[in-house]
Amino acid sequence: MHEATGDDLPPGNTPTLVLCLLDLEGPLRPGYLMDATGLSSGGVTKVLDRLEERGLVRREYGTLDEDHRAVVVTLTDAGRTAVRTFARVTLERFDDARVIVKEIDNLLEGR
Repeated sequence: MHEATGDDLPPGNTPTLVLCLLDLEGPLRPGYLMDATGLSSGGVTKVLDRLEERGLVRREYGTLDEDHRAVVVTLTDAGRTAVRTFARVTLERFDDARVIVKEIDNLLEGR
């Protein structure tokens, strides 16, 4: 498996949100991801398909004692690395973003 970078993330914010949720919360059921993202069942399935194709998440079946048919989504090591890379790059650019937000705020306030 190759080293994950920010380029490994599928386009859009939703895949990044899903990876961050899995990193923060641990393994999750797709229904939780539906509620958190506002996507339909089919939408979550498509996002998970893309993430799984890139080796960032894994779907596990039959791991819950209370429901052996349940699907649980887990973050892979490559997925965890991608989240860490995303966080590092975001923090590195935080000062630039803060300046831009302040400029926009000043424009909106007429300063």
